[in-house]
Formats: sequence, C-alpha cells, structure tokens
Amino acid sequence: MLAAQPAFAETYRPVREILLTASAWGLLVAIAALGIGTSLGAMARLGWRHLALVTGTSLVILAVAGGGLVILR
Repeated sequence: MLAAQPAFAETYRPVREILLTASAWGLLVAIAALGIGTSLGAMARLGWRHLALVTGTSLVILAVAGGGLVILR
C-alpha cells in the first residue's frame, strides 16, 4: 500500500474517517435489512437441521470475528 504524501495527510485523515463511518453504517443497514426480511415462520418450516446449521455457522462467524478483535486489540 502506498503511503499518503505528507502534504495531503491532514486532508486525507478526515476524509478517511468519514468514509470509514459511512462504510460501517452501510454495513449495519444492510445486515438489518436482511434480518427484517427474514421470516421466522419460514425458517421453522425448514426443520431443526437447517436451524442447527444456521445457528452453528453464526456461532463460528462470531467466534472468528471475536477472536480477531481480541488478537488485534
């Protein structure tokens, strides 16, 4: 990755922060939209094996993301 030129560093930093904040909010809205569109009744009709798979996958993702945050901290 190329480093920013010192002359542009002060301009780049606030723009970067705005873009990171917008990205985080966009991700949050996208995840919320998926959750709102999920029908619990339809999921229940799939059966317990599918629900167990979704739950297990979600727990693995949570563990990996949480572990990554702990390591980076």
